[in-house]
Amino acid sequence: MDAIFSKRFAIRGTKGVQARIEVYNLFNHANLFVQQDAVDLSSSTEIIAFRGDTSPTDGAPQGDGQRRIQLGVRFDF
Repeated sequence: MDAIFSKRFAIRGTKGVQARIEVYNLFNHANLFVQQDAVDLSSSTEIIAFRGDTSPTDGAPQGDGQRRIQLGVRFDF
């Protein structure tokens, strides 16, 4: 679950400042991915899963399952 919290502060007329907090993977739970070479159940009764892989060269899903928080300030004019 991702969430964005923001608050706009008016300065004058249409001008303002917006403070934002963006949170990705809010509850910080592991996202499991199935290894594509372990999907065949004819040779085994287990499906091997792993947390996200951060290496971009092997074609696996990206991300390590960690919570990410991003802070920002925006000036509207």
